[in-house]
Amino acid sequence: MSSNVFVQRFMHLKEMPREKEALAILQKVASLVKPIMRKHGWVLPVLAEFYPENPGLLGLDINGGQKICVRLRPYFDKGAFLREEEIIGTMLHELTHNVHGPHDQQFYKFLSKLEDEYDALQRSGYAGEGFFSRGTRLGQGVSHNPSPRVARERALAAAEKRRQIAVVMNAGNKTLGGSSREGKSMRQLVAEAAERRVKDEKSCAFGRADAEAEAERATQWSVVDDAWDDSDDEIILLDGPPEGVVFERSGSRPNHPSQPAASSSKSREVSCPACTFLNPPRTKNCEVCDSPLPSQPAPPAVVAQTRPQPPAKKLATKRTPPAWTSAGPPQTWDCPTCTLTNPIAATHCAVCEHNRPNMPGPELAGWTCLVCGTEGQDHQFWTCRECGFLKESSAVPAS
Repeated sequence: MSSNVFVQRFMHLKEMPREKEALAILQKVASLVKPIMRKHGWVLPVLAEFYPENPGLLGLDINGGQKICVRLRPYFDKGAFLREEEIIGTMLHELTHNVHGPHDQQFYKFLSKLEDEYDALQRSGYAGEGFFSRGTRLGQGVSHNPSPRVARERALAAAEKRRQIAVVMNAGNKTLGGSSREGKSMRQLVAEAAERRVKDEKSCAFGRADAEAEAERATQWSVVDDAWDDSDDEIILLDGPPEGVVFERSGSRPNHPSQPAASSSKSREVSCPACTFLNPPRTKNCEVCDSPLPSQPAPPAVVAQTRPQPPAKKLATKRTPPAWTSAGPPQTWDCPTCTLTNPIAATHCAVCEHNRPNMPGPELAGWTCLVCGTEGQDHQFWTCRECGFLKESSAVPAS
C-alpha cells in the first residue's frame, strides 16, 4: 500500500439507494481530512458507512482507530444524504478518539484543534485532491465546492461557534470577547456544556455495549473497496491568489515544449512536508498550513552564453526609499482576509487569525537587476524575477 494512502479501505452499504454516491462521499471525506491525518501520522485501515437502528447515532470508532463508521444518510430517508459539514464533523469527532477516549475536557480540547486545522484548509480553498478538487460534482445530497469567499465566511462562522463552546468547556487558551457570554450566568454556561456532552454520548457509540453489534451489522451489509493512491502530482494550482488557493485535477494537459529551469517558476515550486501543497519559490512557510518549508537548493550551473548588452537608458538608478522611512515605521497593519486593522505588534489577525504579512523594511537585501532595476532579489536565484536577465556574478557579498 502506498505511503500516500491514509485510508486503506472503504465499505459502503450494498442494496441501498445511490450506493455509488455513498462510496464517493466516503472517498471525498478521506480526501478532505487527508492533510490532517498526514500531519498527525494517522493511517485508518477502514472507513465504513453504517445505518444504525438508533436514529441519533452518527459515528463509531472501533479499537482506537482500526475502523471508523459514519452515518451518511438521515434516519428518515435512506435515499438522501446528510450535509457534507455534518459528515466531516462526525469524522473529526471519531478521529479524536484515536487520542482521547471519553468525552471529557481533554477530548474537546483536541477536537477543537482538529476543527481549527480543517477550517484553515477550508479558508485556503482546499477541496480535496485529484478527482475531488474543484469542478467535480458528487451528487445532489452534498455541498458542491463553494467559492473561496463563501468558504472563508463559512469557516469563520464555524470557528466562532466552536470557540464559544470551547470557552464553556475551558478547552484551550483562546480568549473571546464578551459578546458570546453576555447575559448568561455560570449555571447556564455549565448547563450548555453538559448538554453537549449528553448529545455526544447519544450520537457517538464509543464505549457503549451496542457498539460492537452495530459494527458487525454494518459489516454484513457492506461492500469493500480498496483505496487508490490519488497522488499529489495530480494537483495543480490555478490562477487567483487574492481569493484563496484553488486546486484542480490535472487530467489531460497539453504538451508544451520544455522550458529552461531558470525561466520557469513552476520547476522550483516547493512541496510542503505537512500537507503536500506546492508553494511558490522563495516561500518560507506553507501558504495552506503555515508549516516551515525545507531549504531550497541553489539552481544548477548555467551553460555559458552570450549576454545581451543592456540599453544605457534602462540602467538601474537609486530608488526613492519607502515613504514611511521619513515618518517612522507603521503602527498598524490591515488583514488581507477580513480587512481588520491590527496593532503592529500583533502576529495574527484578532478576528480571523490570519498571519501578519511581512512588513517592508528600510533596506532591501539581495542583488539588483541591471536591466529593469528590480532590487532585493535573493542571491540564490540567478535570473531577475521581473525580466529574466542573468546576473553578472554568482558571488554572494559578505554580511
